[in-house]
This record gives sequence, C-alpha cells and structure tokens, in this order.
Amino acid sequence: ALLSMSQPAYTKLQTLTGGHIDSVNCLAFSPTAEYLASGGEDGRLVIWDVTKGTKLRVIDTGKAVLSLLWHPSRRRALVCGGNSGQSFFFEDVFNRKPGTQILLGVIAPVFCLDADEASKLLAVGIGAEVHIAKILPTPPSTYATFSILPKPEDLPSPPDHVDTRVRPMSVHLLNEHRVVVSYLSHGVVCWDVETLTSLWRIIPVHQHGHIVSSAFHPDSRSILVSILGNAMDLYRFAQPKPVQSYRYPADSGRNFPMKVAFLHQGRAVTSGAPRGNVCIWATDTAEVIQTLPHDNDLVQVVATSQTGTFGYIGTGTAQKGDSTYIVIWRTVLSEPVLSLSTGNIPDSLSQLVTYGSRPCAPL
Repeated sequence: ALLSMSQPAYTKLQTLTGGHIDSVNCLAFSPTAEYLASGGEDGRLVIWDVTKGTKLRVIDTGKAVLSLLWHPSRRRALVCGGNSGQSFFFEDVFNRKPGTQILLGVIAPVFCLDADEASKLLAVGIGAEVHIAKILPTPPSTYATFSILPKPEDLPSPPDHVDTRVRPMSVHLLNEHRVVVSYLSHGVVCWDVETLTSLWRIIPVHQHGHIVSSAFHPDSRSILVSILGNAMDLYRFAQPKPVQSYRYPADSGRNFPMKVAFLHQGRAVTSGAPRGNVCIWATDTAEVIQTLPHDNDLVQVVATSQTGTFGYIGTGTAQKGDSTYIVIWRTVLSEPVLSLSTGNIPDSLSQLVTYGSRPCAPL
C-alpha cells in the first residue's frame, strides 16, 4: 500500500497480451487516458482501449518503434518515431489512413519526441541531432524541420569507457523559446530555440554519466534523470548536484536503460525495473511507497497519466518474445482532474494533479 499518501494503492486494471512479439520500447497514454499506445522492437504500433484492455488498431511499421507522442490537445493524433529513420504524424490514428511522414531531411533513429501546444512546435531527437519542427499549413497535415540545434560541447576529460557519441535520449519543450535535451554522454542542456545557444548545462555526478531518459517535474524547474546502472537523480535546473537520488538494489547482471516518470503533482516518481519490481518513490524522501510486481521480468518502459478521478501507470516488458505483455495499473484520486495533457514516458511534461490534501513537498 501507499505509505505516505492519502490515496489507495495502484491495483492491476488490465494485462494486455497478443500485441507484441518482442520488447516494448515505448508507451504513451492519450490526453484523456482513453487509449494507450505501445511501440515495440517488433515494429508494431498498437493502440489499446484502456478500460476494456482490447486492441483497437495494430500498425506494422516494418522497423522497431522507439518513440511515441500523443498530440497534447487532440485525442486521436499521434506521432511515431522509428529505428528506420522515419517518423510519422497520424492526424487520426483510428481512420485507417497511413501516417504522413515528418519532413526532417535526415535518416537516423528517432529516439525521442516532445510537443508544445502553445507554440505548435515539435522537438525530435533523431540520430545525433535535435530538430525543431512546425506543422505545415497545407494538407496533408504534417511537421517539417525549421531549425536544428547545434552539437553540445564534449564532456571535460571523459573516461575511456564512456560512449562519446552525441545521442539525444529525451527532449522537453518548455515553450517556443526553450528546449531541454538530455544526451547520452553530454549531460542535460537547455537551449535557446531562437539563438541556438546553450543557456545552462548539468553534468551527471556519476562516473560514466550515461543518461538514458529524463522527465520534467510539473514545477518546470526540476528534471529527473535516469542513469545507466539503475540510478535516478533529481536536479534543479542549472544546479550541478542532485537534490535527491533514487536507487534500485545493485544488479550488475541487468544493466539496462530505464524510462522514468513523475506522478501526483510531482510528489512521486516511478521507473522501469531490471527485476520486475516497479517501484514508486516519494519524491522528497526517496522512500519506496509501493512496488508493482512483474514476476521478475525486465520492465524498461513506464508511462503515467492522471485524468478524471483516476491515476494510471502503464508498464511494458522486454525480452519476453511471444509472451511480451503490458500492464495498466490504476488508482483513485482524491479530487478529480478536470483537464490534462498526456503524461508520456519518456518525453512530455507530467500533468499537474491534486493528490491528497498536503501541498507538494519542496525540493
């Protein structure tokens, strides 16, 4: 049970099977949590009904699906990025029409996505680059690159074993002027979209410094960073040292990249799990307040959403072949959420919700 919050614990709502035959790479709830999109190493993009647990559409993209993003305000619009170097915009993912290709001018894996509704911008981490795209005014509706961020500076004196390739792992659009990028080996950088200059940078305190994903705190002043090696650190923007850290038990035999997310107005965090026990931590104390069991299976991806009177967590398994499954967990919120955008993992702002009676703990 949740030990330090007033809500009931998360319980299993659905176990989704038959959608993927290889590892689940990404999950994303739709803006109203009616649907869950999943992308797999098998090249499948699957749309699920959250309440019924049924498959609504299966799209075979031909290559591994690496990133998914529901449009912040359109309940049926979806962006999909793949290992093939192509990304697609589905204006209505249920109308059976193929998605329109996003015009990036580069062929490389699409690692991460984020959108800002106010500015109508899309950020795309593709290969070694981060593209800022705008939606074209003429049909068929799709996005096209109008700006490319510069290459980040190399880390000072990196160890020999560090992978020094430039690879954006998560992107976060703050607004039309700012985008924060978490790089595999180049830290977290905040860029000015207009001047293409670096405003601040965080270099992880861990020796190898490999960042595999990140998530924004709802206060838009903090970022949760997942480090390869079963560690997560919470940083205030532009501050060199973390204000809190979260750890799984050491497990050198399963050193996998894990997606991360915030819950409950930033008062809790969650992450994938190397040994099947997906933890929920209290943000301020790093206390484990609930564990979601998965029979010792590898879970690399999580997604979160809060809408109406419910909070949701989606978890997807890896390295299970035909036995691959996804679990949807649900809890009851103390007060209903009237409006929200999707709480995607790994790459959108977590939704602001009211959770219990106590204010958000200071960081």
